[in-house]
Formats: sequence, C-alpha cells, structure tokens
Amino acid sequence: MLNLSYLEMSFSSLVEIPYNLRILQKLTVLRLSNNQISTLPPEVASLENLQVLDLSQNKLSYLPAEICNLRNLTYLNCSMNALTELPNNISNLFRLEVILLSQNKFTCLPDNFSLLKRLQNLNLSGNRLQYVPFCIFGCYSLREFVFSSNQTPGAIPENLCKLSNLEVLYLANNRFTKLPNTLSKLRNLRVLDISANDIELIPEEILNKCKHLTHLNFCSCKLSEIPESLGSCKNLQVLNISNNSIKSLPQNGADLKNLVSLDISSNNISIIPKWVCELKKLSYMSASQNLIENLPKEFEEVARELRVLDISHNHFEQVSQCILLQDARITYLQIDNNPVLNIPPEISNLRFLTHLSISHCPYIYELPDEIGYILKLRALVLCSNNLLKLPSTLHKLNNLNYLDLSDNKFSRFPIVVCFIPHLKVLLYNNCCHSCTYSKPDPPGWFERTSFIDPTASMEKLGKEYINEVDEYFPDDDPKVTLEEALLREEEESKIQSVKAEDIGDLVFKRGPHCIPKLISYLKFLVHLSLQQNGLYFLPNIFDKFNRLRRINLRDNNLRKIPYSLANCKTLTHIDLRNNRLTGINVPIYKLQNLERLELSGNNFPISLSEVILHSNLKALCDYLNTQEENWRKYSWPLKYFDIYYIVIISILIIYFLLHQ
Repeated sequence: MLNLSYLEMSFSSLVEIPYNLRILQKLTVLRLSNNQISTLPPEVASLENLQVLDLSQNKLSYLPAEICNLRNLTYLNCSMNALTELPNNISNLFRLEVILLSQNKFTCLPDNFSLLKRLQNLNLSGNRLQYVPFCIFGCYSLREFVFSSNQTPGAIPENLCKLSNLEVLYLANNRFTKLPNTLSKLRNLRVLDISANDIELIPEEILNKCKHLTHLNFCSCKLSEIPESLGSCKNLQVLNISNNSIKSLPQNGADLKNLVSLDISSNNISIIPKWVCELKKLSYMSASQNLIENLPKEFEEVARELRVLDISHNHFEQVSQCILLQDARITYLQIDNNPVLNIPPEISNLRFLTHLSISHCPYIYELPDEIGYILKLRALVLCSNNLLKLPSTLHKLNNLNYLDLSDNKFSRFPIVVCFIPHLKVLLYNNCCHSCTYSKPDPPGWFERTSFIDPTASMEKLGKEYINEVDEYFPDDDPKVTLEEALLREEEESKIQSVKAEDIGDLVFKRGPHCIPKLISYLKFLVHLSLQQNGLYFLPNIFDKFNRLRRINLRDNNLRKIPYSLANCKTLTHIDLRNNRLTGINVPIYKLQNLERLELSGNNFPISLSEVILHSNLKALCDYLNTQEENWRKYSWPLKYFDIYYIVIISILIIYFLLHQ
C-alpha cells in the first residue's frame, strides 16, 4: 500500500480528502473528480512525487498556498468548481504543462502566471474574465489555449501572436468584435474557433499565411462574406461557416481537397459552386436553411463518398437525381421543409441509408413503394406532411427502430405499421383530420356535421358508451397476416355510393379515430406517443408489451384507462394530461418501475385534482392507493343495497303490468 503510485477516488461521494493520504509518499497520480470536496487540506503538499492531480467537479472555493509546493506537478485539473483566484505562488509549479480551470468564477490571474514557461495547455473557458489575461502572453510554450464562454467584449488581443507555438485557439461564445491581422504570425495554428462572436470580417492574411489550418469554425458570427484566400488552406479538413449572412461561397476552392466536413447551413446561399463537387473526401455536408433550388449535376461525384447530407429548409421542388446513385454511400439524408412534389422511386438506390427525414413537405401525399427496400433504414421521420397512406412495403424494414408519422392526414391508423417487426419508437401525434359519411356510427356514438367541434357533443355520450369499447374493437385474429389486414383496411375505407336524391339528406359523421389491436404485434416497442388524436378509447392490449417504457396519451378524449395498462410492468412514464378522465379506474399507480405519472387537465374531483397539482409521484400513488382501499372497505354494503333496490323496482313493475 505504501508503494502505491496511482490512486483513483473519483465518484466516491467524498466530502473531504482522507487525512492518512499523506503516507502515500510514492503517489504520482491522484484523481478525486466528481466528489463533494469543499476544502483541500495543507497535508496534500506532503505528496512530493505527485505529478497528476485531478480535482475537477467538486465544491472548492479556493486552493491553499501549500498546493504550490508540489514541485513535480505537471497536470492540474480544477475545472467545474467555484474558484475565484489562484495562489500567488502558482509560479512555484514550474514543471506544470497542463492546467484546466474551466467553469469556475475567475476574474483574473496572478501576474506571475507568466513564469509557467513549460505550460502547454491552458483552459479558462466558462469563467468571468472581462479580458484575456496579459500574463498568459509570457507562456511561450503554450500550444492549446481555450478561452470560450467568458462574454469578453472588444477586439481579440494582438499580443496572442507572441504565442508562436500555439496550435489550438478556442475563442468561441464571447463578444469579440475584431480578429486582428497579427494572428497570421501563428504559423503553427491548426484549429481556430471564433464562433458565436460579433466578428464581421475575416482578414485574408490569416488564411493565406496559416498554412497548417485543419479546423475553422466561424459559425454564428456576423459575416457577410468569406475571403477568397480560403482556397489556400490546403490542409483544411473541417469548415463551419453556418448561421451567418453569407450569400455566396468563394469561387476558388479547388485546393481544398482534404475537406471532410462542410457546414454552410443558415445562410443566404443559393448556388453550390462546382469546386464543392470535387471534394472527393467530403463525408459530411450541411446546407440547410439556405435558398438552394437544386444541386449541380457534378455533385454526383461527391455523393459517392458522402455519408451525411442535410439539404432541409431550402427551395428544392424535386430530390436531385445526382444524390440517388446506385453506388452512393449516403447514410443520413434530411430533406425536410422543402416544396418537394414527390419522392422518386430511385430513393431505393440509397441502400446504405440508415436515417431518412422527409418532414414538413406540404406537397407529399404518398410515398413510393420503393422506400420499403431501403433495408438498412433505422430511423424514418415523416411528420408534418400531408400523407394519406403508407406503402405496404414498409413491413420489409426489419432494421427500422424509429418512426415518426405525426401531423399527417391519415383517415385511419396505417395498419402496415403494426407489421414493422423491430420498431422501438412510434410517434403518431395529431393525425385525426378526416370526416366520413359511409360507415354507420358505432353504438352510442353521436351524429353531428363535420363543422361542429367534437367536444360540443360529448354530453350525448351516455354511461353505456363507456362499456362499448370492446364492441368497437372486435377481437383480431392473432394469426392475421399483413395481406389480410390490408384487405380489411381497404374494405373499411371504401365510401358507399349515395343516390343523387339522397344527397340533400346527407349528414356527415365523424368516425372515431382509433388504434387497432394489431399494434400489439410491435413486441419491441419502447416509446409510444399517441397525443392529440381525439381518441375516446384504446384497445385493451397493453399487457402484451414487454418492453414499453413510455406512453404519451395527452390531449385526447379518454374517459377510461384500459385495464391492461396496469399490467404493463415495464412502464416508467405515463402521460394522460388533458383528457376526460373522471377517476383512476385501474391501479396504474402500482407499477413498480413508474417514475412519472402526468394526470393534470382532466375532470377529476377537486380533492384528487389538488393532490395531483401539489404532490410528487410517491404522495400521489399513496393517495390513490388509500382511495382504492377505502372504496373496497365501504362499497360492499352499497352493492347489496343496489340489488335490493333493483328487486323492489322489478316487483313494482310486474305488479303494475298485471293490474293494467
């Protein structure tokens, strides 16, 4: 034990450093991160051989001067504490190479900090520094300087050019207004990040002379143009100029052959220059939120190597054929928020596609059958279109885990969804939009024109309606095939012919939007969201889900909770807000894994509503459990009274009929 050189005590819930730690004289590495330590005892200074000290994510408000007696220390991590200053004798740590001080409360550094001549890595991000401390300009060995998120105003100091060995410079998320030409003297600079500042101009000289630049991040500045000298950055691998006011890209970029990632999103760009189509190593490109109408034909050269392409929020009326090549290797494609008129069958050429997002495209009413042949697809987002149906081929997507169908125009739940074998997340929100006049009302339903608010006629629903749920959900054959289910769906969707003379008497009726029992086929379902569908009832099949953890049923018209929901033992989150519930008719509060139960916005008695409003989950569950026990205790006399009452009434009716 006395010869111990490495001690790991992170995540140990320590509130103080053990006193007997000082006997470990051969200790070279001590890690104490993620604890509750508020003070550092002077005895730590006795660990003379210590080289690495990690105190990050604790509650330290100061460092004792004795810590500076650790003359062999090369690495000191004090990030994520509450430090306001460093000891004045910090220069005694002359062997220090790395000091991490991010996310503290520093407003300045001691002047002798500049004597740390071996310092190579300094992180001051997330502090309260109103200026870049002058003392760091004497740390000539500095290779990495991180000064992000300090909200520092004014110009970036020209003296940064004195740090001639600097390779990595992060100045993001401040209020800098000017990038000085003198930074062009940093000939070893590889990474420059000035994102989220008020800088309006990038000096050409920096891009011309900093030949080793590999990463440039100019996003969220106030740039209106990018210098033509960008083309001279031959080693550039990552370029981010997103969220500016740039109208066009430089015309000369043929030498940017090493570019791997290009983000030009959230600008005013309308044309992709041809040099982008020559970037053979490009694997990531985001061009979203621009004014682009099409991609050049030459873009097919890029598509062969591109892995991620985001062209959402543009003006595309068709999906460019240049990205739908048979040898394309795109895995992530996002074309949301475009006036696309259709999805071409060639979409199936993207056989490596794992994530496809086609949302907020108002002219998309249907999808091609070929979409079911993208067999590696894992996530499919189709929300906020005008889809009327889904292709039956979707059941072939054996790898599909995530499906978002929210906010479309389905007249009924697409039955093919129930046959997607490995679906884990299903979002089917706000899909109740249709009126039908063909199908007779289900028992207990109500008639009204399509212009009447559905909630206006709720009072016409008698108590007997609640018991008619099973009548509307006939038992589905457990062996039903997709073909049989599709045939049944087609028959139910047919509109009966109406004679011309009967049109005047036609009354529109809104058929109840419902979820089929076949949804229980989704054995791998983990998250199910059915909010805002006008649902009055649900099939009693939730006990068949062995993996379901979250269910969202808010903003419907539910008056009764399916009893099977209480038998879905894996549930952790249940959201029943804003329905028509008048009571908790099933013991869902007894679910052992339940972490969150949302019930507000229903028609509960005042007492229960108050408990829901002011109680945590445990208190709410205790209350509901007590209510159930009281009901069992006092309800049995009422049952016998009801029987007695019925018998008396029956006798009176018989007597009346006999003496009529």
